[in-house]
Amino acid sequence: MSLRLALALILLVTVIVLVPFFQRDDASYIEFTSASIRFNGTDATITIHYELAPMARAYILAFGTRSLESNIENISSSFEDCRIISIKPEYAEILVKNTSTESKGYYLHHSIALPLRFRVLKVYTPDQRSPRVYYNVNATPNIFYKG
Repeated sequence: MSLRLALALILLVTVIVLVPFFQRDDASYIEFTSASIRFNGTDATITIHYELAPMARAYILAFGTRSLESNIENISSSFEDCRIISIKPEYAEILVKNTSTESKGYYLHHSIALPLRFRVLKVYTPDQRSPRVYYNVNATPNIFYKG
């Protein structure tokens, strides 16, 4: 048996074994750890950090991040006008449009419930150098900031 055929068979068996692993509803292969929100005018960029189980990490490194899209879409479903910017093995970025309202150069973001709990949430606004840090949250906080 040639080396190419042996590698192809190993790859095929690996895919067959791992596909059911990623089709589970409980998503136990991914643990969301922290998030950050960076406000810019009425829009915000949300970065979600997560840790993957070792087998899931190997799968993602071999086949790409497409299997993580449903988990990221589930989180972004809390926001009306958003799109996924990128998904990496350690984090994902989501652009949320019109998440704040503007009045005379000041912005107000009303709290939005999230479908899961984050250990740490950092909020960056244009008018402050350091982030506001929130612990053990399952919603974005009410935020008032100057643009």
